[in-house]
Amino acid sequence: MILIVDPVTALDTDLRQLHPDLARPVFLQAIRYLRGLVHTNEGSWEAYREGRLLPKEADAVNAALEEHLGIEPEYARLMSLGFGYRQNGDWRVKTLIAQSRQEEAEMLAAFWQIVAKSLRLQYQLVTYGGARWGIPFILRRTLLHDMTPAASLPIGRARTDIHFDVSEVLANWDRGRARPLELAAIQYAIPGPWDATTEEEPIDSAGGIRLAIGNGDLERARFLAESRLSAIGHLYHRLARTYLAASA
Repeated sequence: MILIVDPVTALDTDLRQLHPDLARPVFLQAIRYLRGLVHTNEGSWEAYREGRLLPKEADAVNAALEEHLGIEPEYARLMSLGFGYRQNGDWRVKTLIAQSRQEEAEMLAAFWQIVAKSLRLQYQLVTYGGARWGIPFILRRTLLHDMTPAASLPIGRARTDIHFDVSEVLANWDRGRARPLELAAIQYAIPGPWDATTEEEPIDSAGGIRLAIGNGDLERARFLAESRLSAIGHLYHRLARTYLAASA
């Protein structure tokens, strides 16, 4: 039996609210690879603080901050948490959505209840990127809410029969070869919203979930979250027989 866990996170810290001496190096690190900015990097920091970035420049900077800090639990929070599992032979999914930090705390409480029950039933944990950041993110957000994890979860590379991280398996545990879930789904011919995207509609399903929740479109957010769970489940079933046999 498997339990798929799929967290989606979003930046939840405005660096302008921190002391400049603390925020400035974090900002500069996040935008260090950006090109084509009107300002220098130092100038961009001052323009960002004062709200003087041009619209396209602001979009690029905010995207860089999201990419760099949106997976760091001290700067970001959970937006959605998807679960997929089999019950009585049927495939079931559940998506929890948090529109505030208070709702995130409630989400985490529900998460630990589900995980504690699943571990008692000896479910195998399945994630996409959970070994490197997903599970550690959840653990640290739990601690930041001054909550106590209700179970012990594997962190880092674990036996695949305990924690099957589909992303790590596809990359052969080489971080430099990791690929987006959407690309893996396309490569393995798994249908989903990534098939119908246009240049106007981002192919990044996690980004789509963040956008949908921000717009109050929770139905769209749940659709995307369930599509991600389905893709992870299909990838797992395509890979698990070979990789679990090899690790036995």
